Amino acid sequence: MFQVRRIEKLEDFEKCSELERHIWGTEESTPVPLLIALQHNGGLLLGAFDEDENLVGFCLGFRGCRDNRSYFYSHQAGVLPELQNSGVGYQLKMKQREWAIRLGFNLMKWTFDPLQGMNGNFNLRKLGVICRNYLPNYYGIMKDKLNVGMPTDRFTAEWWLKSKRVVDKEHDKVTEITLNQLLSNGAEIANETEIFKKGIRSVTKTNLNINSERILIEIPESIRKVKDASLNLAIDWSEKIRPIFLNYFDKEYIASDFILEIVEDERRNFYLLLKNHLLEDELKEI
Repeated sequence: MFQVRRIEKLEDFEKCSELERHIWGTEESTPVPLLIALQHNGGLLLGAFDEDENLVGFCLGFRGCRDNRSYFYSHQAGVLPELQNSGVGYQLKMKQREWAIRLGFNLMKWTFDPLQGMNGNFNLRKLGVICRNYLPNYYGIMKDKLNVGMPTDRFTAEWWLKSKRVVDKEHDKVTEITLNQLLSNGAEIANETEIFKKGIRSVTKTNLNINSERILIEIPESIRKVKDASLNLAIDWSEKIRPIFLNYFDKEYIASDFILEIVEDERRNFYLLLKNHLLEDELKEI
């Protein structure tokens, strides 16, 4: 079990900066003086510690405002790679949610790479995030190991902290839907793919004219595997899915779920997009 708490000690601020470099594989990190300034002036830096008081994860956020709407903005969240399936990331986000509600917010936002299946599954399926905004090459060129060589396309995540959707996810009251159920109920897939090599697919065809209320968009099993096999193929994935999301978000679809299934001994990842009216009840505050 891990303990998640607000960072207060100078040495823990320094550990957060070191941990950032380790997780993202970069020589640069958020300067300690900036972390301290944010912590004491409206921001929030939380750390996750193991039983031996080792820092194993952190999340950093601050107050945001856009189009006259205030929200809490979660700028960074990271966990040691070897602990990314341990539940510590979930603990960090739920503690961050608790703090944000205490500070008076009902909405939290952040960005994440739409091609990162683990993030898509965690954010949409586990936390109950929705996405309806796609940001092409948002951060420009980045040189860390996770992003090097790729355009930095991002989703804007919306976490409606007190909504029925999020509360139901928290209390495990949501029935997960399968790929076959979705296809049987009229969902259509917006991008056809084929096997490039074992465990890796490529996009062969896209469809921007679907009228179904439910749309599925496939992403790679692992974009890291794709990059290792062919950086050009990874870039092609980004260039092929970008217009799909931009098109359907513009038509008032919302990414609402993430489908991860084994199909014929192959793991397949899909985002589920719904027409916005289908989510009205889920997004109501309770």
